[in-house]
Amino acid sequence: MARTKRFHISCCGRSGSKFIAAAIRNMGFSVIHEMGDDWPIEIDEGVSFFASNPRVFANYDGIVGWKWSLLTPRYAERFPIQIHLVRHPVGAIESATTHADSLFTSIERRLKAPSFIDDSLSEEMVRLGRAVNYWIEYNKTIGEGKRTIRLEDFRPGGDSANIFCELTGTPTEAQQLIAGVSTATNARPEAKRRVKTSWEILDAVFPEQAAILKEMAVGYGYEVASAENVQASSRI
Repeated sequence: MARTKRFHISCCGRSGSKFIAAAIRNMGFSVIHEMGDDWPIEIDEGVSFFASNPRVFANYDGIVGWKWSLLTPRYAERFPIQIHLVRHPVGAIESATTHADSLFTSIERRLKAPSFIDDSLSEEMVRLGRAVNYWIEYNKTIGEGKRTIRLEDFRPGGDSANIFCELTGTPTEAQQLIAGVSTATNARPEAKRRVKTSWEILDAVFPEQAAILKEMAVGYGYEVASAENVQASSRI
């Protein structure tokens, strides 16, 4: 089956979009990742430049990242294949605590600010709460109505890799090219702002949100009680 359609892969920050972009490039696609370190234009132009000049970038197969849906929604919606990438919430949220406060503020202006964070909480727990809010609100709002793929099984023979191949008309044999991409792509294991996260911590500090996270995780196909899922997700 020939590739004929273009795709947009959305995801909240720290969901493994750099890994996914590298993996699908290995499969033969040309993609634009939001981060800009491999753009054909100056990074200062920002993603809005792509939205303002779609014909210039018409030969690219797809766009990947969290910014497109929030900053250039009409451009993102033009891509006929809409895919939403998720990562196990515990790993994604812990990694998201490394975000700058300014990023959380920008996200909360466009989605929903958290009203559940108590003023008495420590600076670390406030940041954890903002990361929890980000994961819930972005995935609920941006992921609605899209085909979902999971970071953890985007591998040769994995369900998510199969879904991607099905949607884009890609031979499944191309999945073997994913194997050479490091799962540590863009990892932040030693980031100073990182807040250790677990279901136990989330249950204790943000019980209502933890219940929402678990329900969403199960909906995405994760086993909430599985330490293996969390461990695999924490490597990115």
